[in-house]
Formats: sequence, structure tokens, C-alpha cells
Amino acid sequence: MNLSPHFTYSEMVRTTSGLPNNPTPEQVERLRHLCLFLLEPIRTIMGVPVDVSSGFRTPEVNAAVGGKVNSQHMCLGPWAAADIWVRGTTPRDLALFIVTNRMVVIEYDQVIIEPTWVHVSYSSVHNRMELLQRDTSSPTGYSVPSFGPVGTGRAEHHTP
Repeated sequence: MNLSPHFTYSEMVRTTSGLPNNPTPEQVERLRHLCLFLLEPIRTIMGVPVDVSSGFRTPEVNAAVGGKVNSQHMCLGPWAAADIWVRGTTPRDLALFIVTNRMVVIEYDQVIIEPTWVHVSYSSVHNRMELLQRDTSSPTGYSVPSFGPVGTGRAEHHTP
């Protein structure tokens, strides 16, 4: 079942934990919003596939993978989240593309730059438009990034 033109239910609930990972109908609707209003614009504007390494998680799956107790991946409240990456694009450039592209404003709750992926989340109520990066020296584990010159955010050498 497709949640949007380029994102499927199965990729959004895939887990390697071996545990059941079945969202409620309400959580599926939050995933659909994430796909339609955040992941699809990224995919469409970049013109290359966006790979999802982690989408929805039940509380049990979230605990098994070491997720935060209030993780947006669990689709509690108005949020849904996914960890994404694009071949040929660094997490830093992908995050910058999301928050600075000039073709269309992409609304998001959080964009967090991790070492090998980007965490993105969407809220159906209010999006904070918060950009963070993993920072082990910070008490919270995150900091606001500061950037010098950046790449294009586009995977120039990607072959589908």
C-alpha cells in the first residue's frame, strides 16, 4: 500500500528487530502526512530516491533499537518521523537542502543531522522548523549547527 506516490507502508514500518511493528489507523494517517507533506517534497525537488532506514516504531521496537522514550518515530500525538538518507549526499548537505531550498518551503518539525542519516519529523498541528545536529559534548546530545560553505545538497552522481 502506498502512503504517497514514492513511499510505501512496508518501508515505513520495516524493522530488523524481529518484533511486531503494526501501527494503528491513526498512526498510519500520521505516517501518510509525513510522506505527503515532507518526504514527497524532498524526493520531488531533489529528483532522486530518498531511502528510509527507520520509520514507524512501536514502543517495543523503539526500546529494542535504543530509541528515546518520547521518540517521534512512535507517532504519538501529532508527530511522525523517519530517518532518511540519499545516495551521494552527506547528511549535512541533505539537511541543508531540506531547510534552505528555494523551490518550495518544506515544512518540518525537526531535521536532525546524525552521522550517517537525517532524522526528519512532521506534525499535523504545529511544526517548529527546528534544525539540530548530534553533539555528544552537549548536555542534551544535540546542538544547533553552524555552517560555512556547503554543497548543493543534490546527489549529482546518483544512479537509480
